[in-house]
Amino acid sequence: MKKVISAVFAAMMLPSLGIADDVVKGFEISGGGGDIKDIGTGYVIDVGYYANQKIRFRLGYASIDFDNHKGIGPVSFFEKFDQNNVRLTVDWFPWSRRNGFFVSAGAAHLGDPAQLSFEADAIPVLPLNNSFYTGTQIGTISGTVETNSVVPYVGLGYRYQFRRDKGWFVQAEAGRIFGLSPSLKLSSDNTSDLANLNADLQAFGNSQNDSLDDSYTVYGVTLGYLF
Repeated sequence: MKKVISAVFAAMMLPSLGIADDVVKGFEISGGGGDIKDIGTGYVIDVGYYANQKIRFRLGYASIDFDNHKGIGPVSFFEKFDQNNVRLTVDWFPWSRRNGFFVSAGAAHLGDPAQLSFEADAIPVLPLNNSFYTGTQIGTISGTVETNSVVPYVGLGYRYQFRRDKGWFVQAEAGRIFGLSPSLKLSSDNTSDLANLNADLQAFGNSQNDSLDDSYTVYGVTLGYLF
């Protein structure tokens, strides 16, 4: 993570190198829809600042809210995902002035983790950590999918502005958030008051961590205005 932050600050020094300073600096704001592959959709708001014609600093806010069924091992959890994320990136336009293709790199701060729940009553027997429990003994399982809160982001996008100096523009972007290091945190209401149930349940969760995705792809299309 230190390397990502260092790269962001290094990119902030690029304007001092005299890269095309003939273009007036400017602010922009945009908003639109976003999608996380295989997860769900949400909305995004970005605020950008151009240091020169090829370098843009961008602060984005994204909100994602959806329900899903997530299979982990033999258990199909009900997943509730309600997360607000903040992303800081540096964008580089290699060929055109604030237009065309751009490369993006930075970091994202992720909000609340996904919430999991499962009613085990209908399961005859579930093996947990070399022990066997009936669904009635397990009761209701609840948990979260914990991840690192600050993670790297890289992306590739295309921006088209209708007028050269200011005005409306559209933008599309695809990127990858990685370095999640996900881990399951599970527990049961344990109405049968079994001494080892929650420990065995967490051991099962630990055994499934490697099967969880360490990264995911995001897509977004926004409409904005350059002032």
